[in-house]
Amino acid sequence: AAGGIAGISKSIVFTVINNYVNVVSLSPVADAFVRGGTTANTNYGNDPFLNVLGSSSATDTRYVYLKFDLEGIGNVTSATLRLYGKNITNTSRVSLSLYGVNSDSWNEGTINYNNAPNSLTGLLSAIAVTNTAKYNEFDILNFVKSQASGDKILTVMVKDSKNTGLNVVFNSRENVQNKPQLIINSGGQSFALLNNSPISVMEKSTKNLVPASVNNSLKVKLYPNPVHKILKLEFLQGFTSPPDLQIFDPSGKIYAIAKSLIKAGNSKSIEVNISTLLLKPGAYFLKISCAAKQLQVIKFLAE
Repeated sequence: AAGGIAGISKSIVFTVINNYVNVVSLSPVADAFVRGGTTANTNYGNDPFLNVLGSSSATDTRYVYLKFDLEGIGNVTSATLRLYGKNITNTSRVSLSLYGVNSDSWNEGTINYNNAPNSLTGLLSAIAVTNTAKYNEFDILNFVKSQASGDKILTVMVKDSKNTGLNVVFNSRENVQNKPQLIINSGGQSFALLNNSPISVMEKSTKNLVPASVNNSLKVKLYPNPVHKILKLEFLQGFTSPPDLQIFDPSGKIYAIAKSLIKAGNSKSIEVNISTLLLKPGAYFLKISCAAKQLQVIKFLAE
């Protein structure tokens, strides 16, 4: 395209990419655990933790409920529920089951064991939780797809179906760190790159548009992933000059990386201190470019 002001010609080059990955990190709009016995009427909606415990006795039983708003979500290709926590009873692995809930009418501030919805779908996913605190992941693709095409509100329930009596504790949305996440990937439309920034060829918002695949001539490895404070990069072919780095989130917000945050280990590796960027837990993209080498974009998760 050509254009300009006062007779000055200006050329703009567009590169059209046929597919994009739309990565959305959703926080729950409500979460809580419920507990039987003498606390069956007690609400734990403001608790910073979510307790799961399976027992043959209702007195000790604890279930977790989470609700997500899927408005604007479509064409889902993957969906992962991430809960940060561990088995606090002993060193055993605890098998937890996740079910869909057919009712979304519950309220975080009033839900308890006696009024919690109990109309469940079949088993959606199962995982084993250890005594090491980390993000534990449930694959819930099909349920997210069905709810996104329906009322766009999703509720799931986590329980210990084997009644092991072991207590698993996750962080809730009220916790100050490592909150629950629903990571959703979708894609399938085209967009263009203008000066390495994504813009829609259909003139839609640039929100959440990032390349699904780019030229990987830099051959860079990013680790660990998820990233906590220090992000490490390994350049398999090395580099002769410091790379230019930029982090952006799925909404398009850019986080500048000052040179002072980058520490070169040698000609093939660097470390980046991202703790000062105050990234919220979720999905991000690191854009990397070096002199005479093409762009690479790497997806990572921040904790």
